Amino acid sequence: MRYESIDTPELSEQYGTQAYEDNKNLVDGKKVRLEFTEGKLDLYGRVLAYIWIDSLLVNERLVADGLAEVLWYNKMAKPKYYERLKSAEDAAKQNHWGMWLETD
Repeated sequence: MRYESIDTPELSEQYGTQAYEDNKNLVDGKKVRLEFTEGKLDLYGRVLAYIWIDSLLVNERLVADGLAEVLWYNKMAKPKYYERLKSAEDAAKQNHWGMWLETD
């Protein structure tokens, strides 16, 4: 399974370990709800899903913390939470959080 509409750095890349650890801290031991995108798989055949803990959209939280960026697989149709995710990404960039620390 892969988180829908976002991309985190690989573990070997800058912020990869932090993204992994923050995600683990968010979801470990919690009751999560998976919101699947019907019939949607990534290039490697993994199911894509939005991850919820109560009212927290984990995908959005990782983006807001600067530990993931918005990724949109089908350029013909925006993802369900695109505006929400993009707004979180824009705020992370503006505030230079996480991977956006050294950007203008």
